Amino acid sequence: MNYSGINNNAYKHGMWGTRFYCTWKGMRGRCNTKGNSGYWKYGAKGITVNSEWDNFIDFMNDMYDDYLEHSKKHGEKNTFLDRINKSMLKNGYSKKNCRWTTKEIQLGNRHKKNGTKYNKVKKIFYGFERLTIRELSKKTGISVGAIHYRIKNKLKITYNGSLRNKKKKSFLSRIIKSIFKP
Repeated sequence: MNYSGINNNAYKHGMWGTRFYCTWKGMRGRCNTKGNSGYWKYGAKGITVNSEWDNFIDFMNDMYDDYLEHSKKHGEKNTFLDRINKSMLKNGYSKKNCRWTTKEIQLGNRHKKNGTKYNKVKKIFYGFERLTIRELSKKTGISVGAIHYRIKNKLKITYNGSLRNKKKKSFLSRIIKSIFKP
């Protein structure tokens, strides 16, 4: 669908303040404005916005129909713009390299600033799977905070979700072995 409307600078597209417009504005700010709080993750690393998307109407023509479809399926508050190929810096924001995703998928892509280092999202083993903490939370029904607590305090997360303290187990097993020595 073409959302070009009247072709002059005075034309109002009627989208100012909408979530879709704020997404476009945020994307451009992260990549182009050094004073933006997200610039260090995007613009400073060389991630750019395709020059065609400097104009909001062009961005809207390319992405709005998919945005509406994704919002209808997952909800507007759970619809986020995502770059498909993040491995190469030349793959910035463009029609070919962008899609709409959920918050869950977005959180799996995150990097954390730790001084000057970038750390990938931590994945842990649960059974035979390697999961993010958020994925593990969804799978087990244990809150993300409780999983962080268990990892920090070296408590094991068993398949049935119960706690087992490694230190206590080894201490108890030593007591039992010392009592029942042959």
